[in-house]
Amino acid sequence: MLNKDYMMRLIEIMMKALSRISLLVEEKKYLDALGVVTEAGKMMTGLDFTMFDYLSDTELLNMIKSRDGTYKNKFLVLGELLAKEGELHNLNNDPSKALKSLIKSISFYIDGIDENDSIIIEDYIPKIENVIGLLSEYDLPVHIKQKLIRYYEITGQYSLADNIVFEIIGENNPEVYKQAYEFYNILLIKSEEELSKGDFSKEEARDSLSEIGKYKT
Repeated sequence: MLNKDYMMRLIEIMMKALSRISLLVEEKKYLDALGVVTEAGKMMTGLDFTMFDYLSDTELLNMIKSRDGTYKNKFLVLGELLAKEGELHNLNNDPSKALKSLIKSISFYIDGIDENDSIIIEDYIPKIENVIGLLSEYDLPVHIKQKLIRYYEITGQYSLADNIVFEIIGENNPEVYKQAYEFYNILLIKSEEELSKGDFSKEEARDSLSEIGKYKT
């Protein structure tokens, strides 16, 4: 019950912030709207939200995880707040800051759904897919592509996960190889029916597993 009440409190902060932001966007007051994001972020985390501008997504995730036992729910709400921040930076003609915010958003979102078994994942898919769409024109860091592989695995989009594996498997990164190896072996124990829903097959999983063997380091 405590976690549910806490999540509702976070959502309440978010909804109030989004309402204020919507009015400010109508007036083209984008910097003021970004100020609302900073204010809401501080209320949610207890941190100076301006530090989100200069710390990486990994640093922020680890910081929040170490400070807060309810971080799983917080990740999901912060994913939405950071996505809104990215949209506002785009409206304010600052694509560089927009990219940084969106990368953090997708990182928070995916870790949030990956570690949280008390949510309905389908509720978050449209929001996450929206951020993925906004990021589609950029060449993303390898660790974000790894998270996208995990997201597509969780949501049963196996063919899309496979595509990203072969975008990054040549990086000579042992963690990339390990993730890919485990991914295809998990697929091999699934039924053909389940794999077909993700536009994939056991034969393709076996072929991909054989192909990535060339990159084992």
